[in-house]
Amino acid sequence: MYKVFFYGHTLYIGNALNKDVSFSEIWDYTTVKSLKKYLFEQLKNNSPQIVLITCNDPFHVWTRFCKMFQIREAAGGLVMNKEGKLLFIKRRGKWDMPKGHLDAGELHTAAAVREVSEECGIKNLKITKRLITTYHTYDIKLSPVLKPTQWFYMEYNGYSDGTPQIEEDIEHIMWVKPKEALKLFPDCFPSIIDVYKAAIK
Repeated sequence: MYKVFFYGHTLYIGNALNKDVSFSEIWDYTTVKSLKKYLFEQLKNNSPQIVLITCNDPFHVWTRFCKMFQIREAAGGLVMNKEGKLLFIKRRGKWDMPKGHLDAGELHTAAAVREVSEECGIKNLKITKRLITTYHTYDIKLSPVLKPTQWFYMEYNGYSDGTPQIEEDIEHIMWVKPKEALKLFPDCFPSIIDVYKAAIK
């Protein structure tokens, strides 16, 4: 099953119900044209919903869905320091984790380390495993963009608390114990909660 944060909505594409998710709407896929009309004319500007698009071939529908957007790939990191605390940043009033777009020809792993270092002013980072890929949409000059972000688990062996990159609208850096991070969830982006759950099992 595919999951994407679509202009404030949580959108699933699959061929079966997910018992762990309460859907506010279930929509049956028929054609690409009808899907595009449903997404951009009916769903996009409505209040947030959790929607399941049912289909026989989720990969086929996901591929057609992705072709509706300009793709801008990104990478980021869930960082843990030597004290077992996780790194969170506050950006535009929301708790987030450092991430950013790939430079031309850049590997996802290199981009993830670079973005954490640039946005938080820390070095001595080591990727230990890949976590998940999250997807969300937004517009650039009225053109729809799909942003796949690959997330990596990183260990930080330095001693600095870090310095927020003000020019990227980062207001604050905070290191918190994994259980304390749950208190941040009401002010987190939904994708960040998915990253946390993928790492802290």
